[in-house]
Amino acid sequence: MRSGRTSSGNGLLISSSRATLYAGNGEEFVATARVATQQLRDTINRRYRRG
Repeated sequence: MRSGRTSSGNGLLISSSRATLYAGNGEEFVATARVATQQLRDTINRRYRRG
């Protein structure tokens, strides 16, 4: 992941559109896509945030 960051160690860009688009379909799509997006956010924050 070093190659995707700026010299200060920030700025990582992660594409997540496919995970969101294929999270579900029909009437449940919005709720399912929201859960998938939140899970991805949490994973990114755990793995790549400094703190």
